[in-house]
Amino acid sequence: MNDLQYANTSPNDFEELNRLYQEYLNGGEYISNWLKEGLSMPGYFGVKCTDGGRIAGAVTIRPGISFTYGHSELADEITLQYKDKELFTVDMFAVEPEYRRNGVASLLCCGLREELARRNVDLLLLEAWYPWAEDADLSPPPAVGIFEKYVGGLAAYGDYPEFYKDLYLVGISCSECGGKPCTCGAKICIITVRQNRKENI
Repeated sequence: MNDLQYANTSPNDFEELNRLYQEYLNGGEYISNWLKEGLSMPGYFGVKCTDGGRIAGAVTIRPGISFTYGHSELADEITLQYKDKELFTVDMFAVEPEYRRNGVASLLCCGLREELARRNVDLLLLEAWYPWAEDADLSPPPAVGIFEKYVGGLAAYGDYPEFYKDLYLVGISCSECGGKPCTCGAKICIITVRQNRKENI
């Protein structure tokens, strides 16, 4: 590995971000169109970690509340509860396997926190997935701990055990479910963004 650095994403990063997200998160034309729409949306932004020009990981952020698919009633409920706050959503977050456990995720989150503070964002909604089963471990997935450590305080909003069982209806496949109809659950977390704290990675 060379010198890991972070910078904001741009529309020019579409092809590489699309490859990263398609390979490690969701697949399908829906996701490509969703990312393309986001990159052209006012207020949408992202942070990428590069290693010698290659994107090793990235996180992109969408204004407002946005779930991967559906659940408008929950979005309305959260909007009502936090109506006086500036709230954005983690759109997608992925790190290449060979760069995991090498500080990439923490570097991304530190860069993200700085950008959120610069934009006066109060709250960040995080949709943390887990494979669902009757005996599923519902403790927070690793991504939740990283966001809590480097971005802000955690307030778990709720667990939704079969949150994405109908993703296939809109042509999305889930990497966890291997192309079969998705039965993943999600923890919906609200992160209170820290405004004035530097972290050593």
